[in-house]
Amino acid sequence: MSDKTDSNSTKNIIKKSDIILIAAILIVAILLFIIYRANQKTGLSVNIYTSGELVETLSLDKDREYEVDTEYGYNKVIIEDGSAYVVSADCPDKICVSHSPISKTGETIICLPHKLVVEVK
Repeated sequence: MSDKTDSNSTKNIIKKSDIILIAAILIVAILLFIIYRANQKTGLSVNIYTSGELVETLSLDKDREYEVDTEYGYNKVIIEDGSAYVVSADCPDKICVSHSPISKTGETIICLPHKLVVEVK
């Protein structure tokens, strides 16, 4: 008889109210994400920081290359068609190189080994 009680208690772990609560949280999260993305504007410039210090501000209107060569390593930032991206780096993981181009305010590309941050303003 205790076997039936155990199987009934495991079936009642997730109740209907739990599913409704999870669905409501997901809907609110999706709506907040949509509102956030709708409020993002196309950036005008890119700030490049190394070790937390601003080293260059580049306009997104003009296509160009910018090379960052510090004691931590080398990165090449490309501004093209209103977007910025890192095309090459000598860091071991190259996460910054595989990052998609950024163009909206607040977006960033970060290279932790080189202490580099590229941020759209």
